[in-house]
Amino acid sequence: MTEVMSEVKPAEVNATDAPEERTKDKVSLSTTAPTAAIQTAPAIRINPSLPILTSLGLLIARLIFAGVFAVGAWFKFGSVSGLEAYLTTANMPYPLLAAWGMTVFEAVLAIAFLTGLWMRTAAFLAIVYVFLLSMFNGGEGNPLWFGAIIDHLIFTAGLLCILSVGPGSLSLKRRKR
Repeated sequence: MTEVMSEVKPAEVNATDAPEERTKDKVSLSTTAPTAAIQTAPAIRINPSLPILTSLGLLIARLIFAGVFAVGAWFKFGSVSGLEAYLTTANMPYPLLAAWGMTVFEAVLAIAFLTGLWMRTAAFLAIVYVFLLSMFNGGEGNPLWFGAIIDHLIFTAGLLCILSVGPGSLSLKRRKR
């Protein structure tokens, strides 16, 4: 027959006893920290093919962004006066200067994303540019306003990824030797 230990009451616990000392009527607790060292988790092994896949993914993302900015610059070059008229109705200060500035800026961004040169700077400036564009999209009176805001947020998320990671190894960026 097995013996059943009696219920322990708080008054019966003695912290000065050895940590493993147990009797029928009393249980002791140790207040000292465990002496065993805490082990850290083992390092995660990275798949050797991941860097090339990551760089390939970044290249595809850069090419998509380059295409978007190149098409935007192409249409703006084709109708700077139309862009100026739109910016005038959106109360943009200096609409002609802003129209030419946007056109040239988008062309430069397309080149930067295509080559991977100055990528983090270009991604940061593109985020600021997309944020500024979202401020002048017509506001709540525009029926496409909500869709434009969501579109700009998704675009910004992709730019933040490129900003944080960089252009990848498949770029013209000079490598440090």
